[in-house]
Amino acid sequence: LSGCPPPLPAFGVPKDQSKTKALHWTPLTAQHVENTVWATAADDCVIDLESLNTEFGNKAVVKKEETKTKPKEKEAVVGGKRATNVEIAVSKVRKALELKKIMPEEVRLVVVSMGNLPAPVDKQELVSLLPTLVPTEEEMKALASGGQRTFPDEVLAAVGGIERCGDKVQVIDGMLQFRENVERVARDAAMLKGGIEAVLGSAGFKKILQWVLKLGNEMNKGKRLGNAAGFKIDNLTSMLELKSADGKKNLLQFLVSNVAVNDPMLLSLDCLDGLKPDCFKCTVAAVGEEMQKLAKTYNKAKAEVGLCGVSEVECIFKRALCAEIERVTSQYLEARQVVTDIEKLGGEIVRYFGSPGLKPEDILKEVHTFKHKYHQHVALHQRTQKDPTTPQTPPPPPPPP
Repeated sequence: LSGCPPPLPAFGVPKDQSKTKALHWTPLTAQHVENTVWATAADDCVIDLESLNTEFGNKAVVKKEETKTKPKEKEAVVGGKRATNVEIAVSKVRKALELKKIMPEEVRLVVVSMGNLPAPVDKQELVSLLPTLVPTEEEMKALASGGQRTFPDEVLAAVGGIERCGDKVQVIDGMLQFRENVERVARDAAMLKGGIEAVLGSAGFKKILQWVLKLGNEMNKGKRLGNAAGFKIDNLTSMLELKSADGKKNLLQFLVSNVAVNDPMLLSLDCLDGLKPDCFKCTVAAVGEEMQKLAKTYNKAKAEVGLCGVSEVECIFKRALCAEIERVTSQYLEARQVVTDIEKLGGEIVRYFGSPGLKPEDILKEVHTFKHKYHQHVALHQRTQKDPTTPQTPPPPPPPP
């Protein structure tokens, strides 16, 4: 019928469908291959159909089993980096106590006992881990609201159950560093005290200053700076570096040569041997501030003892804290007395030299510098007396301490 579409071209498709994979190409009809490379049938091409079916055969379609997705686990109350840090801290505590496993209640016991455990542990290292194990207020609220708890959550909940946990850990941390801090403050205060006492008790240095005052008044006679009753000590050394007219000698060398003739006992200045470079590495004000911090820590620890309850955990903490306070009390009181002494001596040395604008440590530094250069020039003077050919130039001073 004229209304029907033309029949589809036959491509010689066999009735038996191939069991191999399909080769995707665009086929040509017979009328399109006349006078082309395809016009000659390739009857001599023998194909190994068995191998073709074996190597390129269709694989049986295997239906994939539907994998059941596991229900999403509830997130931990405290997770992420915070939970990791808690786990690391607990692991270090466990290793320090040489335990194979540690429970949250045992971690709480470590906190309240301040590291006073029968195991031979490094208390300082152990207590340094405690701040990590103390939950914040937000974390405690989250833990109280419920939810699935992980091991870090249980540890934080156990430690957070201690009454005034944060305050206790601060007291523990302060008291376990207390002895080291007291020793450092006492050492600095003792060095300052020794230096100030050496200067205040030096009759020889006082006599040297009188020599300098007389020498200066002779040089300034009839001038605006003459007839001085004293001078500010902060520029003592630089003042004595004044060169002579020929530039071969300075005023300190001149002073030493006159002292050697008139008062040779002053050449040694052994009375200033107690003045060491360490004497002015710290300041009276800084030592006083450090002692105030120690007093605050000590008083806070004693107040915490009075706040302890009667529960087992509170009693364990109270015993440990009382033992720590008793251990450091005598050392603390001695250091406090030394600091009180140097604060008093600091005012005395400033008044002694009539220099209200100077700090005690600045005076010590200036006196020490003078002592060092004075001894250099004394040694040079003594060498020149033995060998007059020795040049009148002192060796270069070493760098300041």
